[in-house]
Amino acid sequence: MSPPSAVPLEDPQALAAHRAEAEAAGVADHVRFFRVETGASELHVAVAGPDDGVAVLMLHGFPDLWCTWAPQIPALVEAGYRLILPDQRGYNRSSKPESLEGYTLDQLGGDALALLEAFGHTEAPVQLVGHDWGAAVSWWLAENHPERFQTVTILNCPPMKVLAKAARSDPKQIMKSWYILFFQVPWISEKVLGAGRGKRMVSALRKGSRAGAYSEPELECYRQAWAQPGAVRGMLSWYRASALSLKRAGPSRRIPLPLTLLWGERDIALRTSLIEPSIARCDQAEVHSFPEAGHWVHRDQPDEVAQAILASFQRSPPRVESDDAST
Repeated sequence: MSPPSAVPLEDPQALAAHRAEAEAAGVADHVRFFRVETGASELHVAVAGPDDGVAVLMLHGFPDLWCTWAPQIPALVEAGYRLILPDQRGYNRSSKPESLEGYTLDQLGGDALALLEAFGHTEAPVQLVGHDWGAAVSWWLAENHPERFQTVTILNCPPMKVLAKAARSDPKQIMKSWYILFFQVPWISEKVLGAGRGKRMVSALRKGSRAGAYSEPELECYRQAWAQPGAVRGMLSWYRASALSLKRAGPSRRIPLPLTLLWGERDIALRTSLIEPSIARCDQAEVHSFPEAGHWVHRDQPDEVAQAILASFQRSPPRVESDDAST
C-alpha cells in the first residue's frame, strides 16, 4: 500500500464548490484545497496558515463541513499555526464507504493519522481540536495515540463510552438522545433528513446555535454538500457504526495529554452531567463552560472559543512514549 499523499485539488467542479464554501464562510483568502489518499479513503482537505507552522488538526462533527471552523481560522492563522481541516469520510465530496465497517472509530482515527503523514507531520506533536463527532474521534486518538499530539481541545462531546452509558442509565440524556435511535433506521432516516434539501438539518443548526451563527450563503453550501450522492447515508453511518466501535473497544486507558474541554451549556443534545465522567479519564483536564452557548459553541461565541483554543495550545504536555500495544 502506498503511503498517504496530499496533492493540490484540481477537479474543477470540486474546487469550485470548495471555493464557494470558503467565500461563504469568509475565509477564501486563508485556505487552499488538497486531495488526500489515505490508503483507505480519499479526503478533501482545506489547509490554512504557513507550511512551517505548528500543525493543528481540526475535526468537524455532524452535520458540518470543514468550514464550520471558519470563525476560528483567522485568529489561529495569525498566531502562526498551520490548520488541517478535512471534510471527513462520508461528508461532502470525500469518500463514502458503503459498509459500516468503514465508519468505526479506528477507521476514522486512521484517517486522521494518515492526514498527518500526508502533510509531513510525522515527527513533532500536533495540536488536536474536535467538535461533536470530530471530538469523539479526538477522544479516541488521545487515548490510543497520545504520542502523536501535544494537546487536545474538545468541544461539546464526551467519549463514546461515557455517552453510551448515559444513554442507557440517565432518563434525561435518553430523552435528548432520541434522534440517535431514529438515525439507526435505514432508508427512512435518509429520506427524512434529505427531504427539502436538508431542511431538518438546517433547522437543527439554527435551533442549536444563536441566530445568525450560520449565514444563509453558508447554509446553501451545506445543502449542496448534503446533496452529494451518498452523503446523507455516509453521515448517518457514523451513528450506525457506533455499536461496532463500542464492541471493539478494549479497556479504557487514561489520557495523559493536556486536554481542554469547551462546553456550551445550552446544548440541545448533550447534558452538562457528561462533563465530570469525561474528564475523570484524563490526567490533565481543564473545563471552560460557556453558559450562553449551545452545542455549536464555536459558532455561538467564536472569538472567545478562538482564544480558548489558543490558550489550550500553551499547556505543557508530558513526555509520552509510543506504546506498540495502542497501535
